[in-house]
Amino acid sequence: MALAINNSGQVTGYLATTLPLADYHTFLYSNGVLTDLGTFPNSHYSVGYAIDAQGRITGQYGANNPARSFLYSNEMMIDIGSLGGPVTFAYGINSLGHITGGSLLTSNMNSLHAFLYIDGQMTDIGSFGGRDCSGRGINDLDQIVGPCGLPSSTVYHAFLYANGAMQDLNALIDPGLGVTLENAIAINDRGYIAVNGFTSSGLPQGYLLIPVPELGTLWLMGITFACLTFFIRARTECQTQRQLTRERRQLRRTIFGGPRPWRWLFISLSALTITAPSGQGLARSRSGANP
Repeated sequence: MALAINNSGQVTGYLATTLPLADYHTFLYSNGVLTDLGTFPNSHYSVGYAIDAQGRITGQYGANNPARSFLYSNEMMIDIGSLGGPVTFAYGINSLGHITGGSLLTSNMNSLHAFLYIDGQMTDIGSFGGRDCSGRGINDLDQIVGPCGLPSSTVYHAFLYANGAMQDLNALIDPGLGVTLENAIAINDRGYIAVNGFTSSGLPQGYLLIPVPELGTLWLMGITFACLTFFIRARTECQTQRQLTRERRQLRRTIFGGPRPWRWLFISLSALTITAPSGQGLARSRSGANP
């Protein structure tokens, strides 16, 4: 069963090692070769859920319960740990090898929190205080999306984790739309989010969220753009003026063998007073040129 692919065409998922399907292993399909990546000792299954641009894979393994999660990198499969409890689910990985998913804080199954895993360190990024919360998608800015349970409820809301804070995506859209965003599953590097939810009549619906700057941000961007345009225009004009100056100097060198502005001035002005005596004509030319 194929579950994920990267830009190089490498695929991961799981394959059966016994029939009927009782044991199955993560696989890597690369350059026409299918490789069984195996699982951990005392575990009868592993599943690859996501693969990054370098061919690193994350997913989960176990023997019935509890489930644990792994990172496959450099031909090695390692357990990525937990937030303190026995269960960890890993669902997404970015091109930096950073992983997101959900992990129990304790043995209480209602304590599942979303996490960010970087270089061997798992960080709790929180929840909405409900039954469980897990990251499903992560981009190269370490922005994370997923579903979170609301307090004292079976309702889930989609979240966005960015700049160290978790936000309810329903609070970031126009309430007049009348939709409920329940489960965000992916986010790209431009901040576009794929999310599932419900219409006002309760029908399931998929949505694409595209970030739009706030009015204050647009105003600031406009001022910045105007200043940048002025700077570029002024710089271009200065470069043009310098180019004209260089061309004039080159013309002087071509005609007179060097940059001699006084000689150029004399020749130019004396040509206008060619009939006058030389000394008197030069004096008039200077006087007329520099009042």
